Amino acid sequence: MSAVETEQYEKTLAKVRAAWIGREDHGILTIGIDFDYGSSGQGLPGVALDAWDSDKKRRVGDARSIDYINAILDAFGVDRFDKIQGRTIYALRDPGWNGLIRGLEPLPTEKGARIILSDIWRDEE
Repeated sequence: MSAVETEQYEKTLAKVRAAWIGREDHGILTIGIDFDYGSSGQGLPGVALDAWDSDKKRRVGDARSIDYINAILDAFGVDRFDKIQGRTIYALRDPGWNGLIRGLEPLPTEKGARIILSDIWRDEE
């Protein structure tokens, strides 16, 4: 698949190989999307959808986790997470073969919305 530069990102055609929400080996709730670029692939940068609450003595989610999931659904133009797998989208990446995915953009012929991940998710300071 090909890469085209757009603004500060490379726009790379990507097919979703796998999409999941689950707990990683440390019990942290995460979201994962693996993209196939044809001759290579890459995963969406991982985020923890929950955090440790010392008062409750367990991991809890928050509103920004829901905002993040909703933005991913919006990017793909779907209403359910299980409809993402197998879809084709543009991955907006930093320049270079190992550039991080910074956003997603639907194909011109598909429903969906362009999203920039840092507009939705910023690490708390």
